[in-house]
Amino acid sequence: HSLYSKEGYKKLKKELLEIEWKVYYDFESYEDTLTQLSLQIFRGKELYLKENLILEGKEELEEFERELILKLATPFSQLVLELKELKKKVVYISFNKTFECEWLKKLFDKYQEKDRNLAILVQFIQLLTIDLSDWFKCSKNLSLNLIGPLEGAHSLKKLTKLVAEKKYSEIE
Repeated sequence: HSLYSKEGYKKLKKELLEIEWKVYYDFESYEDTLTQLSLQIFRGKELYLKENLILEGKEELEEFERELILKLATPFSQLVLELKELKKKVVYISFNKTFECEWLKKLFDKYQEKDRNLAILVQFIQLLTIDLSDWFKCSKNLSLNLIGPLEGAHSLKKLTKLVAEKKYSEIE
């Protein structure tokens, strides 16, 4: 039983594995306020930056949002390219694309008038964001299931059961 299809592997390789900059990120919020950014940036296989930004008080909200945007945009400071070229060099991987992109849209709307450069960075980040769970799903046209026994699911509960059945030495 193959872990993934050849077509799926090619897609994974092109859209994720061959990309030089990988930015894994996750937002947390409370009510209508973005309160936390967990971030890991890899350049190739090396960890380039790991941060956990937490909003300390509402009075520092804009300062926090600016820092958050600039941290997320770290690869852009290393690459001076247009969006078309950035797609080949940078990918943003979220743990819940819908949630993260909703917040990115709110940040874009807020800073569109206040700080056009920040708004453009936010827009690029949103356009380059993919959902981590996409790589664990199967589709009828392109079967990509990285962990065969999960049958396309990406639930931590299913993963925990699968890992618990194996000895430590059997886990890759």
